[in-house]
Amino acid sequence: EVVALKLLRPEALASDPTLLERFKQEIKLARRITHRNVLRTHDFGETAGVPYISMEYLEGVTLKDLVRNRGALPLGVGLSIAKQMCHGLGAAHETGVVHRDIKPQNMLILPETGELKIMDFGIARVSSMAASGLTTAGTVMGTPDYMPPEQAQGRPADFRSDLYSLAVVFFEVFTGRLPFVGETPMALLVAHVQQPPPRPRSVDPRLPLELEEAILKGLQKDPARRYPDCAALLRE
Repeated sequence: EVVALKLLRPEALASDPTLLERFKQEIKLARRITHRNVLRTHDFGETAGVPYISMEYLEGVTLKDLVRNRGALPLGVGLSIAKQMCHGLGAAHETGVVHRDIKPQNMLILPETGELKIMDFGIARVSSMAASGLTTAGTVMGTPDYMPPEQAQGRPADFRSDLYSLAVVFFEVFTGRLPFVGETPMALLVAHVQQPPPRPRSVDPRLPLELEEAILKGLQKDPARRYPDCAALLRE
């Protein structure tokens, strides 16, 4: 079977001896997620001192590239993709796994079927742990464009944090742009924490009001004011 291999930089692990064990625990969790909208994580291994994860190999295009090349997606296509994200993320949450780095770069679209696969479960939390001792911290932390306010402030991330990031992705899918921009990563994080998001219909007035309201509820600064879970967002 052809698989994809993701390598871990040994220097990232060298800074924290407990990291490898935590990483293995994360992979064990990620392996439990079996859903058609989640890319399968197979195994953890090591060769010549380089740890790696083996994953399902699929050829497709990332959602980021799709939006970059085509702009805002047509309503029907966007809704189909949004529902698949809710299904896949919901399955992960039911297994107890928080992704912590939901972004369109981690969503693979299979061209023949339009099926969506969420990638890299169980990796984000370990990446942020590894970052604390590295000079290149910014390259392994979560992505500022999609980071929920609580994560930007160093507070723990839970299922509702993933839903915030998902709402940012929805905003981008349906409008072709991000809700927040900043000159620097820090300015962007401050915007997530402090600025109210623009209304999606201010970018595209043709969007349904109900869709706008669902996206804005997902973008609430206070996790308690967001949807409680993926199933509630999916119903909406």
